[in-house]
Order: sequence, then C-alpha cells, then structure tokens
Amino acid sequence: DCKEQLKMSLEYIQKNGGAIIYLQQEGRGIGLANKVAAYALQDFGMDTVDANLHLGFPDDCRQYGVVPGMLKDMGIDGIQLITNNPRKIERMTSLGVDVQETIPMVVPQPNKYNRRYLETKHERMNHTNFDDMLSSETFTPFNGAMAPLKKQAVAEKYINEGEEMAAAA
Repeated sequence: DCKEQLKMSLEYIQKNGGAIIYLQQEGRGIGLANKVAAYALQDFGMDTVDANLHLGFPDDCRQYGVVPGMLKDMGIDGIQLITNNPRKIERMTSLGVDVQETIPMVVPQPNKYNRRYLETKHERMNHTNFDDMLSSETFTPFNGAMAPLKKQAVAEKYINEGEEMAAAA
C-alpha cells in the first residue's frame, strides 16, 4: 500500500499544498537486506510483525529524531500529518512536533497481495481508518496465516531513546 499511499499523498499535496519529508528507512527502518529477509519469512507464513521480531527487530524501527530540526530550519511551527499510523503521531508529538491535524490516506481497496499486510497493520500495529476498506470481501484472506501474537519488542525502548537524542542534537 506504500506506493499507492505516496501517490495519493502527492495528489493531495498538489491540490491542497504542503510537502513530504522523506526519511530513507526501508522496511520500517530495518534496511533493505533485512526487508528482503522479512519478505522471505512472510512467504513461509509469518506476518510482517512476526518477521521483524524473528529477525531481532521491533515491529517498527523508524526514527524521526531529525524531523523537529528540519521543520525548525524551514520555519514550520506545526504540521498536518498524513498518516494512518498512531505510533508516528505519538513519536512526532513526543519529539516536540506540533501535530495540528492528521489526514488519513487509505488505499481504496485491498488486493490479493496486500490484504494480509493491511490486516496486520490494522490488528497488530493499531493503524486506523482501515475498517471500511478491510470489510470489503472482494479478496479472500490468505489461508494458513499465523494467529496474531501480542508482543512488545525490548529493542523499541532503545530505538526511541536514540530518536530523542537525535532530536536534541
């Protein structure tokens, strides 16, 4: 859904103004090689969260510590954040970014390749605004999927601390 969401976001910005701050953090921050390894694990039945955890990473390793400084350098006091990810909102506000509004950006309909991924983001990562889209029965959910597990990665604490240090630098 990332490609579709980026395209939809660019179209929204073209009509309404704004900018995208792109932070190169492949695979929710685990890097390209580990993202490929995570895909391989997903081919064997793990969901995206379990694949990251199996590789020794938290479900989301992205860091946003550079964002407050970038916004300050551009003279931006507050933002409207295009996201469905509550963790992103929490991280931005905890770093001192004034998130004045969030703008949802949901793909219109899942396809057979991204439905399970979107379900995992909704069920295990608390992504919002997916209920209507996921209630569509256009595509059958994958069979043999692992049951969702509720785990908290220990390393996430250290990632968040590093993020806060980067924001203060």
